[in-house]
Amino acid sequence: MILLLFYISIFIVIVLAGLLSEWISFVLWPNRKKRFSMLEVRVKILERRLENFISPIVKAFKSSLFESLEACSTTEEINEVFGKYGVESFEKRSEYLMNCMGVEEPDTTASISPEEDYAFTCAAFLSGVWRTLA
Repeated sequence: MILLLFYISIFIVIVLAGLLSEWISFVLWPNRKKRFSMLEVRVKILERRLENFISPIVKAFKSSLFESLEACSTTEEINEVFGKYGVESFEKRSEYLMNCMGVEEPDTTASISPEEDYAFTCAAFLSGVWRTLA
């Protein structure tokens, strides 16, 4: 019985020492790299697997959208394509048109509304100049 109490007290001391050392290291070095728990590691692995599963679907969606956009010759056709694919926001529409044209980083210094930006991007897309630059 005494031996069992001795082992339990040693276990409690070890656990408390571990917690105390974690607390002291956090107080002394708050910006140190945190060790991940097993749950966090499993969540990160799951995120990577989902990303590997979803990224081909997103690529297929974008390539299908881009193929449909390249066939458009009017703003109404572009709006129909975006309606068919469920793209509602003007920011996303402008982004997809710029991606289709090969613009990697759009100029964001101008302060215009998303609707105006979309109208300008549509006009640039429909002009077809971007096709000769590629």
